[in-house]
Amino acid sequence: MTILKLFNKMLKELPAISRKLEEIIIMAEWTDEKKTQAIAIIDQINKVGSIEIVRYMQPYNYIMAVPLNITLSPRECGIDNDTFGMENIMKADDYIRELLADINNISEDVKFSFAGHDYKGKKCEFSIDWKF
Repeated sequence: MTILKLFNKMLKELPAISRKLEEIIIMAEWTDEKKTQAIAIIDQINKVGSIEIVRYMQPYNYIMAVPLNITLSPRECGIDNDTFGMENIMKADDYIRELLADINNISEDVKFSFAGHDYKGKKCEFSIDWKF
């Protein structure tokens, strides 16, 4: 099978992969808020419109898609404050990294990683890279 055929096959499988992850997350012993946030991230892989990078590196080949995003308040990140600032943004970054690590622990086909943030007062948009 050519790489293009494999790639197209995997693209067609993304909705099923997303549903499978969502089912596992729903059954996980996580807080409802954490489940909602994880599902908000996972659901986006069904709506991806373009691919950013295809890597052919040893020992693994992978495809990286357009980054996903999630916008959260400080309280949704476990921070006892109403606004983001230099004093607490790193804690929010750690929260997202931990959430992604938990998702990665249950995901065999898709891997997520923290890509950055853009915060303005009461909200922060976190960018998430993912590859499959």
